[in-house]
Amino acid sequence: MRSAEYLDLGHNIIQQLEVVFSVLINLKCVILKEHKLHCLHPDTFVGLFKLNEVYSANITSLQVPIDRHFINSRSLKVLHISLCDVSSVSVKTFANVSALEWLELSYNNLRSVDTNLLKV
Repeated sequence: MRSAEYLDLGHNIIQQLEVVFSVLINLKCVILKEHKLHCLHPDTFVGLFKLNEVYSANITSLQVPIDRHFINSRSLKVLHISLCDVSSVSVKTFANVSALEWLELSYNNLRSVDTNLLKV
């Protein structure tokens, strides 16, 4: 299992994820969709230097913070947060994903987007 590159946890009743992914050092993609996840610990993916993409969709209970980091990752390039009923994000939300190239926030309830978010 340590050599796994893709992990699909979609369509489950997961409510929280512990910081357990550090042993999956070859993980490139994590799919989290259509479950009951409330929050994601910012350090869930720390130490996964090959992780390129996290896909979370249709998780209406997911809480995306505006006062702290959502995910800490130096390698994450693509982050999908779609259909998650997100109403607000801030510069702090994505400040610790330094390699981020694509941020998908479609089909949420965003009322405005801080243009400084794009400068991070």
